[in-house]
Amino acid sequence: MQSGVFEEVLSELLWCYGKDPAYENGLVPLGLSAYYRLAPWPERSQEKALLYAEEARTTHADFLRAVVYLAACYQALGDFDRAVEILADAAEIEPDKIEEPDYRRWRRVIRDALEAGGLEDIDRIR
Repeated sequence: MQSGVFEEVLSELLWCYGKDPAYENGLVPLGLSAYYRLAPWPERSQEKALLYAEEARTTHADFLRAVVYLAACYQALGDFDRAVEILADAAEIEPDKIEEPDYRRWRRVIRDALEAGGLEDIDRIR
């Protein structure tokens, strides 16, 4: 992607964040987290990615996608133990408390990651 596209994506995400950061279970902070985790240098910032993922997880504790993104941020920062701990906690969330439509998919991602000891292909998960 060209840098202009990244700038446009960031601009739109920040605009949405200013309007309603809690929209759709915190997808806007998760989008910002993904942006900062995957953007080309010099925009890439694992610390900013972690901050936005933490925000989404804090405001929507049972949103499994937020759990996976948060674990991916810790893994990117080299804190594998914390990533696995977050995934293990999420595996204990009762299914009746989960309101996202594709929760079965995210539970499978979490289970597979725990069995493998990490999120090896997290950047391919959408």
